[in-house]
Order: sequence, then C-alpha cells, then structure tokens
Amino acid sequence: SYVAIFGSSFSTQEGISAPAFVSPLPTVLGNTSVTVNGVAAPLNYVSPGQINIQIPFNTPTGTANLQVNRGNLSSVVQLVGIATYSPGIFPGVAANGGTVFHSDFTYVTAASPAKAGETLIVYATGLGPIDTVVGPGQAAPSNTLVRTLLNPVVTLGTANAALSFSGLAPTLVAVYQVNFQVPTNTTTGNYSLTFNSGGVVSNAVVVPVQ
Repeated sequence: SYVAIFGSSFSTQEGISAPAFVSPLPTVLGNTSVTVNGVAAPLNYVSPGQINIQIPFNTPTGTANLQVNRGNLSSVVQLVGIATYSPGIFPGVAANGGTVFHSDFTYVTAASPAKAGETLIVYATGLGPIDTVVGPGQAAPSNTLVRTLLNPVVTLGTANAALSFSGLAPTLVAVYQVNFQVPTNTTTGNYSLTFNSGGVVSNAVVVPVQ
C-alpha cells in the first residue's frame, strides 16, 4: 500500500514528486530515502514535512522498522504495524470525495451520478496479496491482469455489490482497481461505499445514484 509519513526536515526542497508513470519508482528523491526493515522503499513524493512511500509487497506482517534518511542524517527508527489487509479508497477531486469513475473514466459526481446496473471503477490501496509477483515500485503490467487473492466485499448502502474485477490497476504502481456493478434495484439517492478485505473495513465515500 501507499503510506504517508509526516514530520519535519525531511528535505531541503519544497516538494519533489516521482516523474509521472515512472517504473520502478525511485528509492531516492533529492537526497532523501526511507528504509523499511533496512530495505529502501519506493518513493512517490518528498517534501520537508511529508513523504509518500510504497510498502513493498514482500514486507512481512507484524512490526517493521521505518527510518528516514537525508544525506548522512537519519531519523530515529519508528515502529510501524504491517497488516495483510488495510483497505482504503483513494480520495478524489470530485464532489463525492472518492475516486469513483464511470466505465469511460469520467468521475461519478452529483452532476454525473451512477445508474442502477452500471459498472463503476474505484481506485484503492491495501487490498492485500496478489496472484502475480510485482516488484517493489514496479507498475502493474498492461498485458495481463493481476488479481487479488481475496476479493473485497463491496457494500453500497446496505447492499453487497457484484464484482467483475479486483486487482492492480494496469500501468500504475501500487494502485488497486475494483470494478463493481451498482445493484439493479438501487433507487435514487446518495449511498455510502465501503470495502471489506479480510475483515478490515475501508473508509467510506459517497456515491450518488439516479
């Protein structure tokens, strides 16, 4: 999954992002790096107060040692919990606050609501083990689908939705994609969408349906 680290003096530069669609993600941005159990983690973003990293798929569950390095300076080691599942729906720029799309990859919003029976696309993190080895910082392949070993339970309102895909989003790094169908008997309204992976429930986002 992607995680954000907050602190101070992580970088002397205002903000550095990994180049768009780069694969693999770099393990050093500027002169800043992060290790998880002594292994350099892929970096997505570095600024003086925040770093975004990917926790590699092969990191064992339990407690991991995380340390930020800037040049020859290193932070105090922090202990972080690593779980098999930690589902989270990415926040989006749309009015509903979540990264939920129609099948044409336009946002689901109050002005462009979902329809009963429609298949929607959601981007998320932390959905757990996958059926194909993907290296740290590597993009998911575009020529084959990488699926989750356990599909999340997708709940829209009080109804469970049927899935057509759960796995890594092709060409993206550490981003999961879930395609699900809005139940055909869904009436007009705003519905809470959540994922449940391995008994762990994600954050909720609102999906308008008309």
